[in-house]
Amino acid sequence: MGGSSGNAGAAGNGGSSGSAGAGGTAGNAGAGGTAGNAGSSGSGGSAGTDGGAGSAGTDGGAGSAGTDGGAGGGSGGNPGKCGDGVRSGTESCDGDDFTGQTCQALGFDSGNLRCSECRLDLSQCTGNENCTDGEVDQDRDGQFDCDDSDCAQSCASSCTVFETLPDPARVIGETFKHAGELRGSCLAGDLTSGPELVYRFTAAQSGVLEAELRSNSNVDFTVSVRSACATAGSELGCAQTSSAFQGRDVLRVPITQNQTVFVVVDGTGSSNAGGFVLNVHSRPIVCGDGNRDGNEACDDGNMNSLDGCSASCVLESDELEPNGTVAQATPYTGYPFFAAITSSTDVDVFSISVPAGHTRLLAEIFDLGDGACAKYLLDSRLEILDAATIRASNGDTSTSFCSRVQATGLSPGAYFVRVTTEGQQPLFPYLLNVSTSP
Repeated sequence: MGGSSGNAGAAGNGGSSGSAGAGGTAGNAGAGGTAGNAGSSGSGGSAGTDGGAGSAGTDGGAGSAGTDGGAGGGSGGNPGKCGDGVRSGTESCDGDDFTGQTCQALGFDSGNLRCSECRLDLSQCTGNENCTDGEVDQDRDGQFDCDDSDCAQSCASSCTVFETLPDPARVIGETFKHAGELRGSCLAGDLTSGPELVYRFTAAQSGVLEAELRSNSNVDFTVSVRSACATAGSELGCAQTSSAFQGRDVLRVPITQNQTVFVVVDGTGSSNAGGFVLNVHSRPIVCGDGNRDGNEACDDGNMNSLDGCSASCVLESDELEPNGTVAQATPYTGYPFFAAITSSTDVDVFSISVPAGHTRLLAEIFDLGDGACAKYLLDSRLEILDAATIRASNGDTSTSFCSRVQATGLSPGAYFVRVTTEGQQPLFPYLLNVSTSP
């Protein structure tokens, strides 16, 4: 049985050890401290110093310190055990404690989740087979997705049977054994199109449809939006993921409220198939929301001017066009320095002087606070040149499409930084940082 509570008083005395199965006696509380509770099912511990004894852990937790007191109390009792009604440790459930899990949350249409020996029991969960998720056997016939005869029509033709998505939607998909009939326009020319999944989506708001795709396999995908699934030339936009960048990409296309479109997730490579997570939603175009949409030249997430992006989302540029050659270079005047790539053929060149005693030049591209680098919506390339020679160049970094490049061993004199697009996201504003050092 548990030890008795300590009374308020001076510094805590040590709790006596309990025999096996008996809790330790709580230490007395110190001045201003609250007495700790007796330990249950544990061996006694030492009392807190100059304060209240901590209460012993119940079902395995170590005792916590008393208020305004030192550490103390009985040491932890037995670990939580199956059947006590509280999910803990490696238990998936315990009694009625499912920590929010339901049959529906696990991908089924209906049913009652059960707990058997502290493990989830799905035997009462039911539903029709979802032919696209690659995860759950909803009809519990031992067959998944395209291996299930219920999915024969869905898997044989991409534009016959669709899963309809709400707005917003988050779906987990798997393209394995699905038809390969559609090809996104952004798929690199040397790659073949693989099996795909098509989702029907009706926008709740006018403005922008944003589709974020992340591969959770070693397969790259394209994500595209079409106004009609099987109609050639109906594509509204396309983006390709890259495993080199966490298999992630974001596609944004204009949308109007109640417009129905088809979102296509297509594997790259005729035999490749894999899993992915797709997030789709519509949202209005609002200057200051941190999303560069529509005709906005920039959107840094605020309505302030004189910070590179005006209150009306117009870029406050520091470059002087045309500046596409060394002879036309815009002088770099210091950080922060704002500019933009405004077409797929736009070239920006900036001049900088390397002073005596400095041999290193560093150039970096950043977004304007809209997260474009992290979302792979800014695809830049940087080069450092002298009057006639490229001294260093770099495109994507290991974490984003934004660039960073440095040249070393330089002599004092005039150098140039050239910014171009690498094409994945061809148009973008950017923040340029150039510095020199010994």
